[in-house]
Amino acid sequence: MSLAERFYTHKSNTKRKARKLHTAMIDIGVDCFKIELIEECRVPTKYDLLLKEKEHILRLNTIENGYNLYLPARTNEERKLQKQVADKEYRDSKGGELLEKKKEYYKHNKERCKQNSKASQERNREQRKEYMKQYKEKNKEKLREYHKQYYQANPEKYTTK
Repeated sequence: MSLAERFYTHKSNTKRKARKLHTAMIDIGVDCFKIELIEECRVPTKYDLLLKEKEHILRLNTIENGYNLYLPARTNEERKLQKQVADKEYRDSKGGELLEKKKEYYKHNKERCKQNSKASQERNREQRKEYMKQYKEKNKEKLREYHKQYYQANPEKYTTK
């Protein structure tokens, strides 16, 4: 795809407001934007080209200071991490609002929520059982120490009358 074709694609996507760039093109005006060739690349595959683009995005920091939302040629780990960060930012910005919506939904759908919870517990019973078995095995000493400290801190709960 040529630079002109790529820019045309960005301009035509402004109809959908698909990305930060497209929204800015609408707000500021498409005529205020241009596309420039930074480096001529002769690479064997499209993936190599994406890696080269990734280098420039990182070097120019255009995710923070530009219109790039993602790094091309991301690994699965990079995708997961980026999603976690974005989700956390979203929850932080909408925290109270999301909690209120959740409470409101539960208030109007109590029975349905209880049924879904019970169904989920049934579906995952064996997995939870296996997980707990492995967890207890893996953390035997840690759990033993925790229980010992708890018993010492709360002797009144464990004395016979």
